Amino acid sequence: MSREIKTIVPGMHFLEGPRWHDGRIWFSDFYSQQVYSAAEDGADLRVEARVPQQPSGLG
Repeated sequence: MSREIKTIVPGMHFLEGPRWHDGRIWFSDFYSQQVYSAAEDGADLRVEARVPQQPSGLG
């Protein structure tokens, strides 16, 4: 089995805590102070929350 690493959401800064939920990948970006979700292929990127204290993971 081979695995390929592929960027699905370009232009991010410091991503943490990827989680699958309801068919979407959710992750936080520490430096942009936001929590995002996106479709599996990176389409339909959404800002789900803004966290001024710099979010660290989604635990």
